Amino acid sequence: MTRCQKPTIDSKAGPIPEKKETMGTNPEAASRVCRIPGKTVYILGSGFSYPIGLPVMSEFIPEGLRLLKEFAWERQQDSFRNQGKPPFPEHEKPLGQEDRNRLEKLVSDVLDILQRYKPTLASLGLSQPNMEDLFCAVDLLRLEQHEAAEPTEPAETPRAILQQFVAYVCHFGLRRHLARLEKLKHGVGNEEYVLAVPHVHFRSWARPNTQSTNTAGKPVGQEQLNVCAYEAFLSQVITEADEICAPQGLKEFRPDYATPAIISLNYDCVIENKAARFGDKLKLFYGQDVVEPGSPTPPWLCSSNPSTTDAVLLPLIKMHGSANWQKSNKTDNKVTVLSNDTTPPTLPPLILPTWQRGPFENTVFSALLHEALAHLRRASRLVFIGYSMPPTDRYFRYLLAGALNTPEFPAIEICNIWGEEEARRHLEAMLGRPGAEAKLKIYSGGLEDYVRARRETHVLES
Repeated sequence: MTRCQKPTIDSKAGPIPEKKETMGTNPEAASRVCRIPGKTVYILGSGFSYPIGLPVMSEFIPEGLRLLKEFAWERQQDSFRNQGKPPFPEHEKPLGQEDRNRLEKLVSDVLDILQRYKPTLASLGLSQPNMEDLFCAVDLLRLEQHEAAEPTEPAETPRAILQQFVAYVCHFGLRRHLARLEKLKHGVGNEEYVLAVPHVHFRSWARPNTQSTNTAGKPVGQEQLNVCAYEAFLSQVITEADEICAPQGLKEFRPDYATPAIISLNYDCVIENKAARFGDKLKLFYGQDVVEPGSPTPPWLCSSNPSTTDAVLLPLIKMHGSANWQKSNKTDNKVTVLSNDTTPPTLPPLILPTWQRGPFENTVFSALLHEALAHLRRASRLVFIGYSMPPTDRYFRYLLAGALNTPEFPAIEICNIWGEEEARRHLEAMLGRPGAEAKLKIYSGGLEDYVRARRETHVLES
């Protein structure tokens, strides 16, 4: 795979200057007004992570409570049933008593909040509120009670409890998925797992059989692979770097702008976990000025200057924050990254699904906004996967409006369960007339449909 050439620039270079320059004298300025052929930005919603068992926002409360109860109670019972048997895999180990008590208290606190705000929500006809409804009610009552909306809240406020609930559901949902994968190594067959978790693995992913050759020494026939859909997706994304035709000046100034990119609206770490399986061949990049310099980082992360890595670079911009982030102890506008995916997070910095959103200046979300805009303005193709384009998500709607206000409009692909008419209706509601008139391609079978459709033009490396 072709890699970006290493630039000779100051590693402390700041954001791109906004002064106007002519296209002919500055390739970076040219790329600011021209979309880059071959550059794709993937926009991931909660439907992307749904196949592995992480709930979408409309089902987040009941499914999240069920998940945490499972870890607090059922895994405790499993520890007794497992006596005298081989040890549990790492992600299948029952929680200790302290962790179980913490989960039980969190479940109790969330139920108390639901009961407390039940009259307010019922007056709006919301007998089964979703997370957005609950956060909005909590913020409204907090304003009525004249509580200060501080960036760092006491751990026992309703808002902080719900924030911790979101982070725990993302953490333990992925942990349950990893536990199922571990079982494959301990006597549970692939077929059973594939049937139990549809759309996560392909049972019939064929590639040339390199073990059988003809008289000319060339591979013949095919062998069947059990391929994780998420790993297949990432493999296809990173091979698209070869198709990008970007100015050399941009490759030298910010090599991450000359690659495909992922903008995730999810808190979970599905992408991070699957990227780790690529070893040292792939590095994710959260963006410039996001991670605290010098802080410990996982091996799959490029935390500083993207020009310093020899691995394939894939920007991952997490617009709403991430369950594996912690606020830096040194500054308010940086984060540190948890390296151990078996450690539950504690109040990570998140943009929560509510109408009340504080100013982003001097926070990590200011840097994330800049990074997202930079990628969206350069993309010649946008692919929405599992994003329902809710009308309440005005934050991202305005971000898209600013990014798409350019002389060229990118091609748009939607990977969801919608038909074309419904997809165009959602796109028009999100983007207005440009969305209604955009060049559009639909994948109505979800992530699996998209990956299978793209496999003809990309080769999945073993």
